[in-house]
Amino acid sequence: MDRKKKGILFLVFITIYTLYFVTSTGMNTSNDGAHIGLAKSIYYEHQFNVEKYLDVYVSRPDYAVKNNQIYSDRLPGMASLIIPAFAYANVLKGLGFSTANKTNELDIVIASVLPPLFGLLSAILLFWYYYKILRKKFSISIICTVIYAFATLAWLESSHLFSHAPSLLFVSLAVLVVISDFKKINWQKQLIISSMLLGFASWIELQNFLFFFPLLGYIIYKNNLLKKEFRNQLVKYGVLTGIIIIVFICGILAYNYMVFEEFTLKSNKFNPFFPEEKSFMTSLSGNILQGLDNLYTSFTNIEAYVNPLKARLNDIPGIFVTSPVMILSVIGFFFFYKKHKAKAIVLLSCIFIATLIAAMHVTTLVRHFYTVNLFLFLPFIFFIEYIYQKENKEKKNWLLIGTCIFVLISFIRVFFSAISYWGRNFDNLFLYKEELLLFFIANIPLILILFFFRAYRKQ
Repeated sequence: MDRKKKGILFLVFITIYTLYFVTSTGMNTSNDGAHIGLAKSIYYEHQFNVEKYLDVYVSRPDYAVKNNQIYSDRLPGMASLIIPAFAYANVLKGLGFSTANKTNELDIVIASVLPPLFGLLSAILLFWYYYKILRKKFSISIICTVIYAFATLAWLESSHLFSHAPSLLFVSLAVLVVISDFKKINWQKQLIISSMLLGFASWIELQNFLFFFPLLGYIIYKNNLLKKEFRNQLVKYGVLTGIIIIVFICGILAYNYMVFEEFTLKSNKFNPFFPEEKSFMTSLSGNILQGLDNLYTSFTNIEAYVNPLKARLNDIPGIFVTSPVMILSVIGFFFFYKKHKAKAIVLLSCIFIATLIAAMHVTTLVRHFYTVNLFLFLPFIFFIEYIYQKENKEKKNWLLIGTCIFVLISFIRVFFSAISYWGRNFDNLFLYKEELLLFFIANIPLILILFFFRAYRKQ
């Protein structure tokens, strides 16, 4: 990649990163409040009880009650990512730094850098896969990455402290490590790396460990591991990776036992506002057809197609309505499948798992399957490539115009969804623009890590 391309790439990624941050607002709802309250309680109070933060960060309907004690109903994965940000914020406090807006809390401003960072890394991961693995043109790769960043719900989920942005990042990394077919990373390493990534991802959102099964199937198929000469190794490393995932699951069990004095995988089992969460059977007893409609088409909420006020907060409509470019991505799946059948099946399997769990849930929201957002969009580049390969210029132009219309509609709808979310309004579209100095300071450790990594690679 020449210097000009590197410059364009840097400018695009820094724009994505900065826009994600300035459209953040700190804490939005009881959802991220439950993560923040848990992180604060562990870091500052050295306990799991969050009663001190009740109605400050933690509020209904996102907390649990056991033995008349108030706890967060979240898994500890997101809190474990927030705690280092709190520690760094305390260092900055000691050095005399403060927020530009006195109503903002320094530790939450620093923690608010995390979702944009996860969103940025996901966009980088997508571009890298397009350009390096699929060997697509630089211009098409960067354009499709920008469309992903601003015309899908990546924008919304990368601007608040919900669990969805890191969940997507770790799961996407695990899957792409496997289906990228690195020559330097053998299948044994692929198994270990993906199991560790999915193991931690399950601390963020429990169902993420299920994505290991399609990856295991792909590794076995790609490397012909069912042949007699490979069976012993397959069993050996299959057991090892199984142990890795079990260790992470046992970590969840241990955490819930320390908090609730009960071995359970469900941290929201004791949520008094959602009695259906007492077991997996009851929580996954929703109307699956209604759930699929909520996730994809929202035919039962037709008003949301044209009335913005019916397409906000928890009423953000299905992915094909909110982000119509995903319809073009579905078309792209056919071209992707023709060229990369096994890889397409892996992505479709992951999408199926996420869709099924989200659709079966009693409460189905479009963000509930955001973890596979990158997989849903990835084949879009094959649709764009199909257009550019058209020899008939008139058809090509019409297809490009139609695609631009889909992208524009998607951008407008996603922008509205992001700006009209809880804690946000149109009076101040870029609330965190005052905190750009802190944004830069928060990234100093990342800049130093990149500097030393680059120096190490040159040796």
